[in-house]
Amino acid sequence: YAFRNDPVLRPSVIPYGPRSGSEVLSNTTLRWFPGSDDIANLTFDVYLDTDNASTRIANNITDYHYTVSSLSEGVTYYWKIVATDNTGTATSQVMHFTVADTTPPIVDINSGPDSVTSATIAIFYFTSNEDDSTFECALDGGGWSNCGGNSTYYSGLGLGSHTFAVKATDPSDNTGEPAYWDWTIRSQHVVYIEEGEYNS
Repeated sequence: YAFRNDPVLRPSVIPYGPRSGSEVLSNTTLRWFPGSDDIANLTFDVYLDTDNASTRIANNITDYHYTVSSLSEGVTYYWKIVATDNTGTATSQVMHFTVADTTPPIVDINSGPDSVTSATIAIFYFTSNEDDSTFECALDGGGWSNCGGNSTYYSGLGLGSHTFAVKATDPSDNTGEPAYWDWTIRSQHVVYIEEGEYNS
């Protein structure tokens, strides 16, 4: 039998990580397998963007990996590698991955009752800095319950101090820290003295 071990006539490159369709963190390392009969002179250009991997972000590197950082969460990126040696160039297939959303949303209470009021009802409106968030509400240290939207309503409240809390959860199931609103309900028949006058 005669065996032949033909040299690679031109460079080759096979990307393998992150695999297409995977979810990664905002800092991730692109990796590929190289091939060339002139491996000592093999260099790589890295292309990465959110469209068709047409933006070169590194060139003439000799490592078989490249780390990208500060990628936007929830965004899909496309990448490819172009290998070059003395015989020419070869372009890999385009790979894609999505950056995982790991940042919890921030909730703001936009309006609620006055800090001191005689009203025994309270209406709260709130928002999240992330679209499609859901909200859970709690009153006076009670259990959390679905707010049913970006507002909630309480009635029949007793006199004294009250605390309202709300927290948001984004579509990636990240839950943020609660926001709070404190207020006091006093009777409208409270007697007080102001500037020497008797009022009721």
